[in-house]
Amino acid sequence: MAIDLLRQPPRGFADLAALEPSMRFDIRYHGGDNFTGARLPGYGAPGAWMLEEAAQRVAAVHRELESSGYGLLVYDAYRPRRATRAMVEWAERSGNIHLVESGYIARDSLHARGTTLDVTLFTLDTGELAEMGTEWDVFHEGSHTENATGQARENRRTLAAPFLASDFRGYSKEWWHFTMNTSVDHPARDVPYGASEPGEAES
Repeated sequence: MAIDLLRQPPRGFADLAALEPSMRFDIRYHGGDNFTGARLPGYGAPGAWMLEEAAQRVAAVHRELESSGYGLLVYDAYRPRRATRAMVEWAERSGNIHLVESGYIARDSLHARGTTLDVTLFTLDTGELAEMGTEWDVFHEGSHTENATGQARENRRTLAAPFLASDFRGYSKEWWHFTMNTSVDHPARDVPYGASEPGEAES
């Protein structure tokens, strides 16, 4: 499948890659290397946007981690609503609706509001991913933030600490998931990443 051109982020959003070129990205919903086994609608191009304020805070977290020898690798940030619907539809047709019922797949994801991202650590000197105990998007108790020991537990804490200090909150069932706290009720959006994908009002 050909890669679509990345469209410009909607007003009020920023592109994480443009803010911090040393941040790394592995946008797996753009390809088949994710729990559904297929590219998700809205990910015609591999991008990572967030609300401007959230993006600036994430960039600051990345810079803080760099002083300790780490960097951020982003798996997902803003997520078009059509992608969330596709996840739920996958769960329904594949016999995995329990993943929705148990809180691993959201019917109304905060990712669509531009306040949330999925992220891990890599080491600057080797480029290797830090040991976290599980892979990203593994839906079982091993992914629960506190369910790790040894180096994986330390690495999860190293990842979480600057996010929590920057007024993000974690999610107890997913060590990789952080959401910016905000008093503003930001609307869920459905702007796709791919320039040739149907726009927000057309989906």
